[in-house]
Amino acid sequence: MNNDNIKKQAEYQKHDSYYKPNQRHKIQRMFLVFFLYSALISNIIITAIYFMDFLVDHEGMMKSNSGIYSTLFELIMMLIVSSVLFYLVKIYSTIKESNPLNLKNAGRLQFLYRSFSTLLISLLIYSFFIDRFGILFSVSNFRGLIFSLFILACLFYVFHKIFISIIKIKEDYDLTI
Repeated sequence: MNNDNIKKQAEYQKHDSYYKPNQRHKIQRMFLVFFLYSALISNIIITAIYFMDFLVDHEGMMKSNSGIYSTLFELIMMLIVSSVLFYLVKIYSTIKESNPLNLKNAGRLQFLYRSFSTLLISLLIYSFFIDRFGILFSVSNFRGLIFSLFILACLFYVFHKIFISIIKIKEDYDLTI
């Protein structure tokens, strides 16, 4: 009976379907890491170019206040998105090191929900006060973006609170052992 189980287990391990999910997950992780790093690097480059353009052409923008406000708004948004991507890379690196349950990651999750909240509030302020013609707010995709940012902010807030609770439970469990 025991030999039959061993033979079945060896048969399952030889089967291709046993290896395919692991290989698929490895490819997905590699794609995620490539996407995060490429998005972070490209966003930093674009932000730097945008900032240099702002410094060079600031006199032309000073003549029209709406130009300078929209340029500063876009620059701030790009910096926030760059920092969000950086923190996602940092969280992934601690997960890869198999040490995800620490207070640094909890702080990173807190930063992420605050960043998404800041993006949400900034977009609303920009659409109501700076973009007075209402072009941005009238776009139907803008409402979807606002809703998505709200959902992301709420999700990262909940993840942060859950993460803190898990860390406390883990510390209590480590103390009892």
